[in-house]
Amino acid sequence: MIVPSRICKRNLEYKKWLTEEFGIDGWRLDAPNEIDDDTFWQELRRRCRVINPEAYLVGEIWGDASRWLQGDQFDAVVYYGDEIGLKGRHDPLNRQGMPWHKPESWNRALLEYTRRLISLRREHAALRRGSYRGLYARDGLHAFVRELQGERFLVVLNVNRRPATLAISTAALPELRGEFHDLLGGFSAHADHQQFTGHDLPARSGTVFRQL
Repeated sequence: MIVPSRICKRNLEYKKWLTEEFGIDGWRLDAPNEIDDDTFWQELRRRCRVINPEAYLVGEIWGDASRWLQGDQFDAVVYYGDEIGLKGRHDPLNRQGMPWHKPESWNRALLEYTRRLISLRREHAALRRGSYRGLYARDGLHAFVRELQGERFLVVLNVNRRPATLAISTAALPELRGEFHDLLGGFSAHADHQQFTGHDLPARSGTVFRQL
């Protein structure tokens, strides 16, 4: 959808006024992909962040959102409850209220795991806006590389309900060679011209390797 410039300008000014006048901390934007203009969303982020450097912008996008998650438009999020293993069913029962009153029901191990992932993302810019290259997607394993300014990370996910042996073909990225360190488990791994090998990956889990 192409939106007339006068409407875009008025929209930006209105959100800026609301943020200033009422101290709004963030915006949840419905179907922002309907406004097919990166400069509009970039300018919205810039204006909100001038007023509040911690302003939070999230957009509801059904599909590949990588275009809007380059660090200059919207922020990545964790859907509330995912970090504690909150269960749900199909719509409209897909998400109950956050059980603040029942902290004993929280999956503490999952919460700490999520916090560690968030910490890694904050520490390393490559995990936020580095280049993305797929390495492997087969038999319940998905691996991809993110790289920025000399830092290279390999993320491996195991969606199976059983442990997976970490022996992934490197044919898609033959230049991926050398030693790697598991930032979550402390293990070592190695990549050569044939495969990436390391410790077994537990069921329904993932980890982040940094090239040494």
